[in-house]
Amino acid sequence: MSLKESIYARSPHVVRDALVTLVGLQFARERYRGAYPALRLRYDGLQRESPDRQRARQDRMLADLVAHAARRSPFYREAYRGIALPRTTTQVARLPVLTKDLLRENLVRLRTGPPERSLISIHTSGTTGTPMEFFFLRRDFQERMAILDA
Repeated sequence: MSLKESIYARSPHVVRDALVTLVGLQFARERYRGAYPALRLRYDGLQRESPDRQRARQDRMLADLVAHAARRSPFYREAYRGIALPRTTTQVARLPVLTKDLLRENLVRLRTGPPERSLISIHTSGTTGTPMEFFFLRRDFQERMAILDA
């Protein structure tokens, strides 16, 4: 148990409520500041693209993402060895299927970015099983939120 978790567990409910509020405020600040406003405008505008333009953009983004993962992540470098990487979304079935257990077991090897201290940590609640933890660069997190909000 981390120090934060230990303090939370031993605190009275009123203090727990205040701590949850503070974490929520921090989360909102991480989400809506920085690059978020410009990214939100960009993704709102992309909703009006023609289906052909959307597909072409999605194909480019997929090819870039898979190539980045293969270059920067030891896990994906091994997983993609010998596979013709997809260039379009219609070819995505070429990629190996990842299970939650496989992700949990290889969390450090999956990373493509800087050390953990410069990343935003997001936890799932574990309602369908064991909780999971994901790490994002601040800008990537804000971009993910802008896409979800668009």
